[in-house]
Amino acid sequence: MSPPCSENPSEITIAFRIDTPTMLRETMDLERVNVINVDVAYSETTVSNKIGNRKIGHRKIGKDKTYAVPVVSRSAYRSSSFTFDDFLATFVKLNAYREKGLMVTFRDPRAVVPTLILLSEEYKYERIKGPLIVGGEVLPGPGGYRPQMGSVLKVSPYEVNL
Repeated sequence: MSPPCSENPSEITIAFRIDTPTMLRETMDLERVNVINVDVAYSETTVSNKIGNRKIGHRKIGKDKTYAVPVVSRSAYRSSSFTFDDFLATFVKLNAYREKGLMVTFRDPRAVVPTLILLSEEYKYERIKGPLIVGGEVLPGPGGYRPQMGSVLKVSPYEVNL
């Protein structure tokens, strides 16, 4: 069992950079860890029949069995075969008799909506026992520019700076 909830935030232990199924299983067994942090990006992944358990994602036009889905990764530019749907299914299964919290950090704005859909389904059936913390690092910093945000901006920051 996880340690009981604490009123003092300094007593909470968060496990960061959990990005493989093996790391998730090992971390869930550690009693001293209260919260599991997962970074979620958006990436293309090729699959045999389905995406995770619920087929969340958009099929890429002209690409056979290739989907754009939320994946466990620190960057959309780094490939990952560990979809967020698979992560969530494993987390829920391993957390059935525990009360570990989940901290989701978005790394790509395209991952926000499909990830929240998956999370809301788990909350609807009360399968996430502990607290849920949601954060995001989806916008570029000062002078920064993300190509996937180009459709959002009328003029790119690069052109404005010129």
